[in-house]
Amino acid sequence: MLTEEDIESKNSNTIWRNFQPKFGLTLELYNYHEFFRQIFIEVLKTSIEEKCYIIELKHIFGCVIDQDRKNISFEKELELIMECIEEGKKIEPLLEVRLVV
Repeated sequence: MLTEEDIESKNSNTIWRNFQPKFGLTLELYNYHEFFRQIFIEVLKTSIEEKCYIIELKHIFGCVIDQDRKNISFEKELELIMECIEEGKKIEPLLEVRLVV
């Protein structure tokens, strides 16, 4: 959360300049394969709750890491994504997910 002291003005560029460095604090966490799985499944669940059954997601392969901070293979990353999609299909069989790469 940004405080009033963090915000020099109500200009969105100024606010973003102050907020963007905070992403660096959590970037590795989001890329960790177990956390990535949880986030991805949560995105699918939220979309299903909102009655959005066709989802197109932009994904950059090669960013998901293991517990040793090493990139997992393309095959494992794709398998992880497919497992998440199958989990979503258990909730809503009409779910379709398209990856934009």
